[in-house]
Amino acid sequence: MKQPVIHSDPDIQGGVPVFVGTRVPVENLFDYLEAGDSLDEFLKSFPSVTREQAVAALEHAKRSSLPVFDTRKKLRDRATRLKRALANEQQRLGHIDDGAGKRYLIGPLYVNAGELEKALAHYEWYEKACSDDVGEPIHYLCWALALHRTGDVARANDKLLETMVQNVYLLPTLLGSPPAVYDMWHSSNREQPEYLAEVPEEFVPELTDQERSWVKEQLDSFRFRRVKYEYVSTFRALKGETNIDKRRDILRRWDEFPKGSASSDG
Repeated sequence: MKQPVIHSDPDIQGGVPVFVGTRVPVENLFDYLEAGDSLDEFLKSFPSVTREQAVAALEHAKRSSLPVFDTRKKLRDRATRLKRALANEQQRLGHIDDGAGKRYLIGPLYVNAGELEKALAHYEWYEKACSDDVGEPIHYLCWALALHRTGDVARANDKLLETMVQNVYLLPTLLGSPPAVYDMWHSSNREQPEYLAEVPEEFVPELTDQERSWVKEQLDSFRFRRVKYEYVSTFRALKGETNIDKRRDILRRWDEFPKGSASSDG
């Protein structure tokens, strides 16, 4: 089994991905190459990074669907264009009328571009401007990752829980262990088991080994298992219920179910 060459730790460089055993952000390598510098020049500037680590990072980038050197810039530029389009829409109409779902794409694009501060600024805007919004699973997943990578673990756990409630299949599938399809009512496409497979690759974050361990630990926690059980039970009951008043009562109980927060877990 190959040893990981990249990892993320909230205590190192604010959680941005770095080369294992160093404090050197992986993005520095791409910054050097994009600026026209050679791999040797990068290694000379950052002697704690081995040639094997740098080559492995480049090989991984080559396997992605986007070009090696301008991947992050393309993602960042696309997020900025979408953000500008939302701002223009709000200025023109006086409100957000985002039928295309641009608000759900900006955060994931910034996260995958390594722009965590910009991602969190967008999520802060979203929380204020779209307080009644339903949301999107991949949007919440990247929100959780942005918080985790910047050391806000308690809030990251809360957003990860919201991700699970958005789609109970997403996190296990991301870890490579998709669960069997639950016999319950799936109210929209975003709740379906195949949701993650239908998300374009540029919006799907790559988890480090440390992040995968964090996600698994949360999924196995009492809090997550308790909420998941209640969620599945609720939507299983909805699948077989046709009476409108009874359905409303079932949903009301789910809305009132105490899902807790990381800070209250003790």
